[in-house]
Amino acid sequence: MLAGKKILVVDDSHEFSFLLSSLLKIHNIIVKSLDAPDLALEDLIENEYDLVIVDYLMEPYSGLELIDKARELENHKETKMILVTAKKLDNKELQEVKRLNSVYLTKPILPNEFYKRVTDLLEK
Repeated sequence: MLAGKKILVVDDSHEFSFLLSSLLKIHNIIVKSLDAPDLALEDLIENEYDLVIVDYLMEPYSGLELIDKARELENHKETKMILVTAKKLDNKELQEVKRLNSVYLTKPILPNEFYKRVTDLLEK
């Protein structure tokens, strides 16, 4: 069903990135993990993905800023994007997620819930 889909995971926590990547690879999804938004932006310029999963709190800029910059790229204007955060988003942040045509998930993430959300997004 999702085999062969390409997903980029961007998170400065190697443990969390490994967890998400492992959950996806079980289903034969192609996963690339990067640990910084600036590296991810460089990668997004060169590569196309079916889905990008981004942690919110990173340096040198946030996951929301990364999604905003990615939306400016011709090859990622319509790419599905998930913002993942342990932070409770305020109304301004929620509006920004919506404006960027993205969805968000809160940590901790339950594996079954995470995979269902990914499946729902990729099958739209």
